Amino acid sequence: MNLNKQSFQEISKNTINELNNIFSNINSNVIDILKHKKINVRNGKLSFDNAFLYILTTCIKGNTKENFTSNYNFSHETNINRTTFYRRSAQIPLEFYSDIANKLLKLAEKTNSTDKKLFCIDGTYNNTNSKGAGSLDTCLNMGIYDST
Repeated sequence: MNLNKQSFQEISKNTINELNNIFSNINSNVIDILKHKKINVRNGKLSFDNAFLYILTTCIKGNTKENFTSNYNFSHETNINRTTFYRRSAQIPLEFYSDIANKLLKLAEKTNSTDKKLFCIDGTYNNTNSKGAGSLDTCLNMGIYDST
């Protein structure tokens, strides 16, 4: 595929607009899903937008929940504790995350016109006692999944 500068800019602009559309109206989308499931939630200190941002931001290596809460409180001149973010984020239904993932996959398929595959990688560190008594080794368990 031969792209000139103008067509690349147009594709980039369209992709950014589609990403903005995927992540717009988070609060109302979550509330609609909860209403459909007949789950009532009260209007609290935090919107679902903020709770979703809390989840996404704390997934980045080096970002902690306490750091996010502190930065949020400083920039919004509030005093909301970490458990409030946690409780609000726990109310976000799995259907919302599934919907976001499906929209992102469709965008990736549309953007990538080649036969590329999309892989997800997940890892966790464990302490093992492989050398015998009194000694712990740290090992990384990795899972690689074909998401296409």
